[in-house]
Amino acid sequence: MSSRTIQRCLAEGHLGSRRPLRVLPLTPTHQRLRLKWCRARGKWTIAEWNQVVFSDESRFNLSSDDNRVRVWRPRGERLNPAFTLQRHTASTAGVMAWCAIAYNTRSPLVLIRGTMTAQGYVHDILQPHVLPLMQPFPGAMFQQDNARPYIAWMSQDYIRTVTTLP
Repeated sequence: MSSRTIQRCLAEGHLGSRRPLRVLPLTPTHQRLRLKWCRARGKWTIAEWNQVVFSDESRFNLSSDDNRVRVWRPRGERLNPAFTLQRHTASTAGVMAWCAIAYNTRSPLVLIRGTMTAQGYVHDILQPHVLPLMQPFPGAMFQQDNARPYIAWMSQDYIRTVTTLP
């Protein structure tokens, strides 16, 4: 098969070039803990899932593409207007938002200004939002991803009173 045939087949299947997902490698200890936790919680009941508070953050940019657009184009047609995209070269305006949800409640939407740091996470999110949200739910578990501000010692030390998903 030629590369042209492969490109055509990918385009017909609506497959585009994408960046790979970057993840932190799990140490053998993390893998054992994860496997143990998954086996113990393999079949959760609805009542158990109702005790989990999920949280996440997202960045919203005013530019539509966030500089992540890819195109499939033939070799030598880089300047073809059909394959070009006008964009601003300066950093685009945007905002990062954080929120947490549970079965019957949610936190307010928190707008994060600038870069999220461990200190900002503790002072802007954990103190005013997470701990008050978790207090009425004894035994509830808090879910957060492994973003650097969340796993920093300062954040972990502050949230030690809350049960978190491993």
